[in-house]
Amino acid sequence: MGTRVSLLAERADRTLDHTDAFAVASALTRLNAEHAHHDHRHAASRTLNLVVLASEGHDGEDKVRAGLDLLGPHHPARTLVLRGHPEQRLDAALTVSCSVCADARASGACSDEIVLRADSGRLAHAGSLVAPLLAKDLYTVLWLASGDGPAEAERELRALCDHVVLSSEVLGLARARELLAAGAPVHDVEWGRLARWRTGVAAAFAEATRRALIPRIDRVVVSASGAGVAPWLLAGWIAGRAPATSSSSCSPRARRSCASPPRAPRGPRTHSSTRSARDRASRPATRRRSRPWEKSA
Repeated sequence: MGTRVSLLAERADRTLDHTDAFAVASALTRLNAEHAHHDHRHAASRTLNLVVLASEGHDGEDKVRAGLDLLGPHHPARTLVLRGHPEQRLDAALTVSCSVCADARASGACSDEIVLRADSGRLAHAGSLVAPLLAKDLYTVLWLASGDGPAEAERELRALCDHVVLSSEVLGLARARELLAAGAPVHDVEWGRLARWRTGVAAAFAEATRRALIPRIDRVVVSASGAGVAPWLLAGWIAGRAPATSSSSCSPRARRSCASPPRAPRGPRTHSSTRSARDRASRPATRRRSRPWEKSA
């Protein structure tokens, strides 16, 4: 039987006003060094750099905070949140959070968060603000938490980050298509939430006897309670696997219902492959490890 380890929480905060990026980086280094020499044992167990381009207002702040609180216990990260500032200045709020094991034989884990509030001129050079603060040798993920962030800041951060995380429910499908067309490696959390549905549809046609019934199906209707992009995404996934000679249709009067002609789904994979069937059969099966930003929020 495993040993249960009780955890305590430690937190340290520091605020900097009228500052610059290198002063923030120095303060963050000192704050982490203080925790490293604490009586409790700590380990900086960050799994990624998470850069958040957030909107102003309490509603936007609450949504971002809820998302970060959900991510934090499972995937500790160095998180950088960028917000606008009404004055020509840069302010920063630094936080180091640690889970401390009550058992002296075990180690705790620490993550840190930096909230930067900058004027529009500084946000236009967001890459220069963020670069000195990133933890080395980790994936850097940009979370577009809202659709009204500064365009210049978004372009700078996209060039700096390895992946872009968004919600097509928040930004809209058109905006997600624009980012994909621009070559951005986009991960849609709404698409991730459909993983069980896609797996279920694929499993329904896993047997050869069921696949033989597919030519008899002349219509598939996807319905959902409430407005949203989920039925459109699922219907698009089915339509994308339909025969090339088939057509699909979505009702303009009901956004919650979309129909497409069926084809045997090829499983829950989200990306198409150009390898031949013989190549796939000869390659040993491997289990792909999911990344933190691909899990459902």
